[in-house]
Amino acid sequence: KGKIFVTFISLIILARLRKMVGQIDKKKRKHWSEQDMLRKVETYARVHFEGKYKDVYSTPTAAQRLVFDLLEIPYTFKGKERTSGREL
Repeated sequence: KGKIFVTFISLIILARLRKMVGQIDKKKRKHWSEQDMLRKVETYARVHFEGKYKDVYSTPTAAQRLVFDLLEIPYTFKGKERTSGREL
């Protein structure tokens, strides 16, 4: 039962991602599909520490930053949180 639920939720998320990617101009997204975008960002990681320490994020590649900007997903780059190519 749990596996079916997780599969169901993942299909919902994938459908939403497809819709979002479909609304972005193909030239802006370099003709990447939603699967290509997922492959680009799969290595982006966060390390969480207990206590007063801040989370540490891996440095996003140029392709990852492009995907995050296109999908308006906030990310950390050079110690600052950014969204849509702008600092927060």
